[in-house]
Amino acid sequence: MSSVRNSVVDTVTQNKISAALHVYLKPSSHPLRKSAFFFPRMRDTDETVLQSHEGLVQVESLGSATPLFCILSSSCEYYALRLPLLKAGFKRISAADTVCTPPNLIWGRSIPFREITHPETGERRYQIATPTSPEQTVNYEALKMPHPFQRFNHFPLSHRNIGCKRGLGMNLRRLETFIEAQTFSKAETMERFDFVPKTWFYPREKDLLIEEFKKASPKKMYIWKPARGSCGRGICITHGGVERQPVWERLMAEIETRKSDVTGRPLKEYVVQEYLDNPLLLDGRKMDLRLYVCVTSYDPLVIYLHEEGLVRLAATSYGGEGGAQDILNKDRFKYLTNYSIGRKYKSTEQQTVESAVGATDAQVVSDPPEGSVPDVELKWDLPRFYRFITDHHGAAALEKLRKDIALVINRTMMATKPIISAALRRVDTVGSFVELYGFDIMIDAHLKPYLVEVNTLPSLESSSPFDYSTKTNVVSDLLNLAQLRPFERDIDRLGLICEDKNVLRVPPPACMDHVYSLEQQNSMVWQQLSDQENNAYRLQDELDTSEGV
Repeated sequence: MSSVRNSVVDTVTQNKISAALHVYLKPSSHPLRKSAFFFPRMRDTDETVLQSHEGLVQVESLGSATPLFCILSSSCEYYALRLPLLKAGFKRISAADTVCTPPNLIWGRSIPFREITHPETGERRYQIATPTSPEQTVNYEALKMPHPFQRFNHFPLSHRNIGCKRGLGMNLRRLETFIEAQTFSKAETMERFDFVPKTWFYPREKDLLIEEFKKASPKKMYIWKPARGSCGRGICITHGGVERQPVWERLMAEIETRKSDVTGRPLKEYVVQEYLDNPLLLDGRKMDLRLYVCVTSYDPLVIYLHEEGLVRLAATSYGGEGGAQDILNKDRFKYLTNYSIGRKYKSTEQQTVESAVGATDAQVVSDPPEGSVPDVELKWDLPRFYRFITDHHGAAALEKLRKDIALVINRTMMATKPIISAALRRVDTVGSFVELYGFDIMIDAHLKPYLVEVNTLPSLESSSPFDYSTKTNVVSDLLNLAQLRPFERDIDRLGLICEDKNVLRVPPPACMDHVYSLEQQNSMVWQQLSDQENNAYRLQDELDTSEGV
């Protein structure tokens, strides 16, 4: 027997939460669309939920329509993800159990797809890549999503085109070129897309990058980021100028020596950008914003920006011009705002690295040694940041900054819309998708926002009560936007993984108005609505249940 009985993770916690809390349903704006599960925030009680949200229906049991979820990857095992699901009455099943019965929600890493061509029609389709290990085989079956009311937390090709820095950069450049050709002059187009620092793809644009370095001032800095890197790992900084040529040539040679035995290509591709050298400082330290963005649809494109987010600060002061020695030592804590870097900071006067002897200015400034939890404040909440902007620059400046940030997010997602919309039409699954993105935004001293990167699997790790509150609120509101709906399951197949008599029964008659019955699933009753009608009512339902977005 399996994890409907909560045998995978958090056994005691899951049983206590699932047994103690009710399931809430939010009726749809159209009778052909069934109710959606409602996810209270962690601070809510039964009384406050019903008082704060009109129209909710509270049920004790849904029988075989009991809400289920599955987490496919150990890298997604976050309390901030699991607890909102458990509080809403969801029960967890394992990936292997999904063969017997479909869960409402599947959460994991991005799906690896491969493109195939139909031998007769010539149509190009996307299939989930063939698994190469037993674990991938189990996940492969789960990700097929044979049921129309299942949802997965990544859109097809999302990581390749948004989470990968090279893919995102190429999509933004492609949109710039298209707009310039269709509507605007080059100057006007550049003005609309100047939220991205000038970018090169290495080694693809090596010659252009060398040309740039040679004509640049020796004081001008460039930041190198692995195209598929995360948590600040592998980031390098170099200066331009002919005088520095031996330095950046040595870095290029080192990158190119690490090649694949199969393709002969470098194992790591890099995105190189002009370094933003006049950042907005908080308490004298560099900062950036981690903003949480939910996309529920790409056609039409529907984007939600959450009201909560994180303001991340570097561990040390940004003041002063660092040299080669400085970059090797404390500058990793001055240049990078990643919490995974800052929490390793040791506030000591003597902090050296053995390799500093004979160092150059082309050094890896991330991957610092392990250290104790810092005694410096590394995170603010957004309201505190907004107060700072208002106090120092005025309310009008804050309003403009928030508008500019929204434009950065919209234009970034517009750049990826064509590819992902096309992929959705070519994926063989009846399930659907929703995705949480972590947008990292840097702001300069003039309050101009710049896009740093977009994370398709933003960390939900909670390092403090503030972190926990923010991230559980984000998850709860994301799940409400996902519009997960109850559907009746085959009791015989459900019985293969479950012994709970409250689950192994037909949904109570009083609940059937909110549940897609097996008969309605077979007749696909929801298809009586046109795509346009479905989109309109779905959007209305999302707005009716959204909180904090």
